[in-house]
Amino acid sequence: MINQKELSSRIRSNLNYKYKAADIDLILRTAVDIILDAASNGEDTSVHGLGKFYARFIKGKKISKTGISWLKDKEFIVPDRYHLGFSPSDSANRSVAKLIDKIEQDEKK
Repeated sequence: MINQKELSSRIRSNLNYKYKAADIDLILRTAVDIILDAASNGEDTSVHGLGKFYARFIKGKKISKTGISWLKDKEFIVPDRYHLGFSPSDSANRSVAKLIDKIEQDEKK
C-alpha cells in the first residue's frame, strides 16, 4: 500500500525533484481537504483521469431480527447518513484492468 509519504515521494521523483517534499505534501493535503470540503457541502469533485468524488446517501434502517440469541427482542435503528463516494473514470478503470495482463504474464514465466 502506498501511504501519503510514499505518494509525495513518487510525485517528487516523477517531477525530477523540481519541488521540495514539504511543498508536495502541502499540496496533497490541501487537495484532500478541498475534496472533502466540497463533498461535505454536497458538491461533486471530478479529477480528470481518476474519477468523481461525491457525498453518497445511505438510507437508514431498522434491525429487529439479528439472529443472535442474546439480542433477541431488541431493536436497533441505524439513521440515514452520508459517506464519501467515488466513481472511477473509464480511463482509470482501463489502466487498472491492465493488471490482469501483468499477472498472466508473470504466471507464464
